[in-house]
Amino acid sequence: MKSVLLSFALAIFAGTSLFAQTPEFVEQAEYQRPVIRISDTGLPVSKFFFDAELYDKISDLEGGFRIYNSTSGQQVPFYVKVDNIPHVESTYSPEKTILLSFEAVGDDGYFVLENKDRKKVSKLIIDTPDRDFERKVRIECSQDKQNWTPLAQDLSFFNYTKQFDLEKKDFEFPETDAPYFRIIIEDFNKQIQVSPTTTAIATDNTKQITQKESTWQEDKLKIDRFRLFSKGNKITALEDKLVDCNLELKQRTENGTTTILLFESKNEPLKKIQIFSDTAAFSRPVKIFGITPDQPENCPLVDETLSKMQDSKLSAGNNTFDLPATRYPAYRIEIENLDDIPLSNITVKAQRQSHRVFFPQTSGDLILYYGGELSKPEFDIKTLLSQAGTATAAPADFELGEPTHNEAYSPKIQWSKYLFTVTVVILICGVLLILWRGLKTLNTKEENQQNTSSGSQD
Repeated sequence: MKSVLLSFALAIFAGTSLFAQTPEFVEQAEYQRPVIRISDTGLPVSKFFFDAELYDKISDLEGGFRIYNSTSGQQVPFYVKVDNIPHVESTYSPEKTILLSFEAVGDDGYFVLENKDRKKVSKLIIDTPDRDFERKVRIECSQDKQNWTPLAQDLSFFNYTKQFDLEKKDFEFPETDAPYFRIIIEDFNKQIQVSPTTTAIATDNTKQITQKESTWQEDKLKIDRFRLFSKGNKITALEDKLVDCNLELKQRTENGTTTILLFESKNEPLKKIQIFSDTAAFSRPVKIFGITPDQPENCPLVDETLSKMQDSKLSAGNNTFDLPATRYPAYRIEIENLDDIPLSNITVKAQRQSHRVFFPQTSGDLILYYGGELSKPEFDIKTLLSQAGTATAAPADFELGEPTHNEAYSPKIQWSKYLFTVTVVILICGVLLILWRGLKTLNTKEENQQNTSSGSQD
């Protein structure tokens, strides 16, 4: 009998120990994935990247998951960081530029410049007071003003600022310290045809003989000056490193004069949306909204103008829109066509932030638990942060395996959801109990009164 009781006690103790060794978060996570090592640099920190599956299933990107070392039975601390890159801003300094000569060859204009101080230059600006024009520019360089080497060709030089905020007068080319440059502006002095005129050349007794003549007018550009620039770079800040992501078109509808596009996302943190169309030239108001199932109204993200200007020589416009750092399962794009026909073959591209998870180098089998009701953990990650800061150049790389459902998942009952209903039921039961007790008391009093009356009569 004692041996049976001892065995039973040991079994209970073993079961209790096993239960105590299983972290609580294992039962709170709905999904799990293996964390697989793919490289080892010997540094004390490791990393893996978020993918669409994690973005879709995790609400809190900074801690809605856990890393568990199933070999040691220990939770692994981690730190989530938005991937960024240095923002390098090009700075240009004007260098002393002298115009040596000009020559007209046919309709083209040939300008020879001198790089007076022989500085390394990589940019040219052409200043002109003219508007509403477009030309092509070629840039060449030389050591002796005899033999010329092409640097850049077929460059668009235009100004449409009378009607649009559209101008191109600066041109970049491979850096060189050549002393001489030749700038060729094609059709610099081109002739444009004016409306033809009719001129009488002879008459007789019965009819007048006329002849149509075309009038040509010189369309010569006015140049204020040429300026050469040397280039320098400076890092102004860190900016998010953006990667392409998919938006799945679910529906396109035409509602009156408005084109409505509905896209599904994976709750990825979008930062940019680009809208393309085959339509040659257009300008339309556009609005972009984020959509969530529990939000009755769409959340406005963008209210701007979508535009495109294009002909055989020029292609420009505004089709890229920055989004606030936000995550939505769906997006709605509204393009107002006004009196124009809807845009044809609309395609949309998106870019998102990239998140890296840093954690200490460790041996053993690692499992990522996520989803469900995991709350943000609290780690003392000061050392980990310092390691991540010094080792971001080449930390050990890990990748995530295929996701599976966590068999140990045991969702907690959200009593708060049922608190009102339970309270109402308890109140009703209490009222019914009071009524029942009251009725029972009344029936007892009536029976007592009847018994008293019967005794008196007897």
